Amino acid sequence: MARHDPFIREDDLHVNPRQTALEALLEFFADQSETLQLLNDRAENDPDEQLRYWAKEKLSEQ
Repeated sequence: MARHDPFIREDDLHVNPRQTALEALLEFFADQSETLQLLNDRAENDPDEQLRYWAKEKLSEQ
């Protein structure tokens, strides 16, 4: 599951698979409460700082 992927960003060009999964969920299931819960969880708890920032931005758009 992407949520538990051990991704560690080595530079700004690396794409985080957790972000890719969240982007797909937002595209197809943005109206589902589970999607927003997962996005909120990643905004607060993801080890990748860039993903936390991205998730917070997406939450502010909701």
